Amino acid sequence: MTARSNPEHPFATTDWQTAMAARSDTDSGAVALSRLCELYWYPLYGYLRRTGVDPHNASDLTQGFFEHAIETRFFQKARQETGRLRSLLLASFRNFILKQHRHDRAVKRGGGNATVPWDLAVAESRLLTGNVHHQTAECLYERDWVLGIIGRVLEQLRVEQTAAGQGARFDQLSAHLMAKETAVSHADLGIQLGLSEGAVRIAIYRLRQRSQQLLKSEILKVVSSPEEVTDELRYMAGVLAQ
Repeated sequence: MTARSNPEHPFATTDWQTAMAARSDTDSGAVALSRLCELYWYPLYGYLRRTGVDPHNASDLTQGFFEHAIETRFFQKARQETGRLRSLLLASFRNFILKQHRHDRAVKRGGGNATVPWDLAVAESRLLTGNVHHQTAECLYERDWVLGIIGRVLEQLRVEQTAAGQGARFDQLSAHLMAKETAVSHADLGIQLGLSEGAVRIAIYRLRQRSQQLLKSEILKVVSSPEEVTDELRYMAGVLAQ
């Protein structure tokens, strides 16, 4: 089973909002906890692979860490004032890996906890297509997190457009939202969609405006206050520019 964002998921949020929801010893709390594990499985797995760990051991260690995090109630105990959740999580993950190597013991899979649903082949494919050799594993961990946020924003936008009966058009326009240049010009895209070039530009502009609104909403779930949104957006842009 491949972990992916589900727009109908009752906890389709990230970071601190989901961590707060996970503190509840209820079914909704368990759903939120599962969501956190799914969101961070790939960034942590990718970090470990980039440090030279083979796929099998990286998968076992990542799975073992989440079992450890669940057992020790890491997400329930984490506090927002201590910093970014992704940074705290990476630090805890590195400590966990260090202890595993120090005691020279294998991580046991299962242990009575539900495993994080992730397709290892998909993870490896994503790792290869997104590999940037000149960056450190820590930088690429941050990049994976940023791309995950953007992916969720685009998925939300796709759901909205589909609900409005514009799903097929969105699929053709979406490539133009992030890229300044694409293989298909606005004029050619207009011919495909039965629109003028000007209408295509307006449609893309409106989609970009909406994606910015959705992105800011996602960032509000990460930062401590609305005043920090601009700094976080600037930080994310810097991560992608590296």
